[in-house]
Amino acid sequence: MTEEEPRATFSDPQARGGVIGGKGYGFQAAYIVSRIPLWLGDPDFAAFIQEGAGDADVLFRRPGGEERWYIQVKNYQVTPAVAREVFDQFRETDQGSEGTFTRFTLACRGLSQQLKSIRDAISDWRGLAPMYRPGQDTILDNTWQDLEKKVDTLKLERADAQFLVDKVHFDTDLSGLTSDASLRRLFVGSLLELDAWAAVKPAAARRAYEKLARLCHQEEGIRRTYTRQDVEAVIREAAGDAPPPPKVAQALVLWGKLPFPLAD
Repeated sequence: MTEEEPRATFSDPQARGGVIGGKGYGFQAAYIVSRIPLWLGDPDFAAFIQEGAGDADVLFRRPGGEERWYIQVKNYQVTPAVAREVFDQFRETDQGSEGTFTRFTLACRGLSQQLKSIRDAISDWRGLAPMYRPGQDTILDNTWQDLEKKVDTLKLERADAQFLVDKVHFDTDLSGLTSDASLRRLFVGSLLELDAWAAVKPAAARRAYEKLARLCHQEEGIRRTYTRQDVEAVIREAAGDAPPPPKVAQALVLWGKLPFPLAD
């Protein structure tokens, strides 16, 4: 293997950024907590880890095989310069660990107008392409050329339009991640919308939020895989049904009144 070839590893400084930094990950933890009910709503959700390859890696066990999501979280509106770095990092990771990740997600507080245009073009292509015939229907081919032109404006070194269409997704609806109170309401509301947890009392759902928030924020929780069973055990324990498993109970340390700061 030459030095120029991508080589993804959990040991390099970039992958260990959150572990080495040790502070300032309140927003990242908040994002994970906010998405836990959404992941639980997917019957194939199996596990997540904070600071794996991405800021968060999520595993789904589909009938057709395993699916892994690589998520990069940014606590600000992303500019083309930042997106260029992120997309090329996505592509480098994909090339350096072929077949490991099926989806790369940029989660952020917003996108510049240029990036919104690219995101919308990608979304439109995904919706339109199955209806038409590439190479035969000129209207589809022209649409692809328009998409490529927009992506070319980013001047990506590794990624390209095809990679973005195949594997890159955006999560910019982060309006509930502004304070502990708003995040708690978002978590509780999302959890109680799930049929499996609809009978849980709001007070119990709030206790589950507090426990999961501490679990995600405390240092021992970084680079530790938590399964669906671990998460559900925390919720059941908050509802008074069962104690959490030993490794989760050990990690549930008190961090004061707020689970974590959101204004990093």
